Amino acid sequence: MAAQTPHTGPACSIYPDIDAAVVALSNHGNFPGSIAVATAEAFFAEYFDPADDSSVGDVPSAAAVDARALARFMGVYELETGTAIEFELEGNEVRIIPTSGDPLPVEILSSMSVRVPGGVIVKFNNVDGHLGLTLPNGVEGDRLQPWQPTVGELAAFEGRYFSDELQTTYVFEVKDQRLVFNHARLDEVELQAKKKDTFSGAFPLLEAAFERNDEGKATGLTVSSGRTKNIRFSRVP
Repeated sequence: MAAQTPHTGPACSIYPDIDAAVVALSNHGNFPGSIAVATAEAFFAEYFDPADDSSVGDVPSAAAVDARALARFMGVYELETGTAIEFELEGNEVRIIPTSGDPLPVEILSSMSVRVPGGVIVKFNNVDGHLGLTLPNGVEGDRLQPWQPTVGELAAFEGRYFSDELQTTYVFEVKDQRLVFNHARLDEVELQAKKKDTFSGAFPLLEAAFERNDEGKATGLTVSSGRTKNIRFSRVP
């Protein structure tokens, strides 16, 4: 039996017993890490016992826990990497809300942990009333205090912003009481308030953090998208 050594990186399975490993690479942000295990099972079938699933380590099973037990943990979490994860309670179902697309149901493992699509286990914590979460790779996140800007507050961010680094202009405007991003070559992106003056959205604006001058006027912003961090834009007439 080939035992898999746990690895928290993307799409990598290591099997020291047979001196083998499988690494799967992709440019797709939602590439499933489980494909490395499936590939290993296909190429190294002789080393696996189909009746034994220990090759993939200890995988927690879904538990019979009422989703309402996790209600206190619902909300938006900011990870140390700068990205955001949002969870919501819909009926008796906990769902994760991706930056684009529809909410997806998660498996409830306990009153403080879930497994999201792709197999990643998220563990919630409550330390002296401060809510947070931890991912398998050790990355932690803090739940953000809700910020619900008025249409008037959103209007303060409307305008054109130019990046010297990218040599491109991003346009922000309010539509249907939402702040949206526009670019001549990209689809419109609706932004969600994340924390004061900071919004999250779909690629290429996973995070947009506006900056203000001493008078409180928005003068620029920094944009982050995954490994791309803090690209600066300045407001232009």
